[in-house]
Amino acid sequence: MAKKRNTPKTNTTIAADTTTATTDTTTATYSESDSVWKDMLDRSFPDFMAFFFPETHKVINWELGYELLDTELQKLSVENLTGKRLADKLVKVHRIGEEQAVCLFVHIEVQSYSDPTFAERMYIYNYRIFDRFYEMNQKKAHEEGIPPPPTAKVISLAILTDESDSYRPCEFHQKEEGGYELLFHFPFVKLVDYNDKWAKLEAELNPFALVVMAHLKAQQEKKNPNELLEWKVRLVELLYQRNYEKKQVRQLLRFIDWIMVLPEDLEPLAQARIAHL
Repeated sequence: MAKKRNTPKTNTTIAADTTTATTDTTTATYSESDSVWKDMLDRSFPDFMAFFFPETHKVINWELGYELLDTELQKLSVENLTGKRLADKLVKVHRIGEEQAVCLFVHIEVQSYSDPTFAERMYIYNYRIFDRFYEMNQKKAHEEGIPPPPTAKVISLAILTDESDSYRPCEFHQKEEGGYELLFHFPFVKLVDYNDKWAKLEAELNPFALVVMAHLKAQQEKKNPNELLEWKVRLVELLYQRNYEKKQVRQLLRFIDWIMVLPEDLEPLAQARIAHL
């Protein structure tokens, strides 16, 4: 067993913030927290794209960096489009291999339950994002007396974290007589599909492999607190074996601790075992 690597000396338990974790002193519950998902996306966006959407990751010019546009996304939100989602993100990146910089706006939704209107919502956000930045670019070009830049593209991606095998929304489709048809298709990743790829997850060095493992075990063992404890310790042990930077270790510890919620009587046992890893 390797010694601790790049690990903080503090207890892994994280104080509650604005999340909605629910705990019970007798049974463990699965904590679905938007803040830890958003934190992972904010701090490890390139890793997120490489793990879940490798083909899209390949077309992004990472040398030019990326810009988080959460404020812009909030401006496009309306009350009836909000639901129980773990995170939604809008990120500005640039496409590789273009003579002129072509902006890609990557819209990400982390959806936690079966929602029959999800695909429609994805479409609405997609065209709202497109329209907002199209109008902004056209206005800027007109004011400066220059040709407008190449039309930006909006890529919508979804992470489905629910437990249903059948819930797999991927398109919004409208069709009417007379030739009208609209088809909006978006890639998605279903986390439960990784249950059949556990050995690959354990061998994968991308930090989002640990995110997926923690998420799945939190779902599977939510009514078996003793098993959840074993898996929590096992995943922290796996984390310590990887040569991550200290900030990344703390970030992953926070995710594991928050999503793998143990009853009050078992949490000290988990912390004691983790301290001796």
